[in-house]
Amino acid sequence: MNVQERLDELDRMTVEGNIMEALEKFYHPDLCTQEGNEEPVRGKEAHHRKLIEFYADIANVNKVTLHNSLAGDNVSMSEFTFDITTLKGGKIIWNEILRREWRDGLVIHEKYYTA
Repeated sequence: MNVQERLDELDRMTVEGNIMEALEKFYHPDLCTQEGNEEPVRGKEAHHRKLIEFYADIANVNKVTLHNSLAGDNVSMSEFTFDITTLKGGKIIWNEILRREWRDGLVIHEKYYTA
């Protein structure tokens, strides 16, 4: 499976709400993630914990829309909109571009550009 095929499946799983399963299937154990200029999160397990913390405040993910994606030689980008309802009843519309670097068929680095 090449990067484009892996990206297509990863993006499909994200749209379907299977983010934790996608993490297990497509992310390298030495994963490094970073939101904007924040400190990087190092390691797949640390990223897993961060996702659990994030979802602890979410009542419902109403919709995930994939707008665009592209893949090159071990680099890909995906543009999403996440429509989320918080436990306090607030609504969040989260626009994000995910830039991913791939190694051995797995995401080794992921950076988030959000608005």
